[in-house]
Amino acid sequence: MRSHFLRSTSFTITQASGYTMTASATPASAAYGNAVTLSVSGVPGAATGTVTFTSGSTTLCTATLPATSCSTSATLIPGSYTVIAAYSGDGNYTGSTATTSFTVTKSSGYTMTAAAAPSSVAYGNSVTLSASGLPAGATGTVTFTSGSTTLCTATLPATSCS
Repeated sequence: MRSHFLRSTSFTITQASGYTMTASATPASAAYGNAVTLSVSGVPGAATGTVTFTSGSTTLCTATLPATSCSTSATLIPGSYTVIAAYSGDGNYTGSTATTSFTVTKSSGYTMTAAAAPSSVAYGNSVTLSASGLPAGATGTVTFTSGSTTLCTATLPATSCS
């Protein structure tokens, strides 16, 4: 009689980690009021999960794979943003991070006009000075001057003063 021996072995499958993820921002510089598209490449095509783009403690946007890009808010304050793109990983692939950056500049794409009402007035009466054409959401002040004399100052959102 012959004996048969069964032999067993075991093995482990681990998450894949041999990929290189890169991040990008388009455009690299945008005026206030415009969104920036944040993207990653190099994530395996079969990967699932999310890529979260953050700057400091602020989440700018999140892409759910297979999408590899998303857009920021158009109302980011002017400044420089260093972005960390963090892939969450899944059961088959380890997580990964990559870095990119972009700049938001002050918007200059508007035309402000000023008006006086009434346009002619007798001494001792007031005139209302107003500004129009400012971007929605603008903050700060509008100062109306004549030569070196300040006539009045409107604090936005108010656009007129007397």
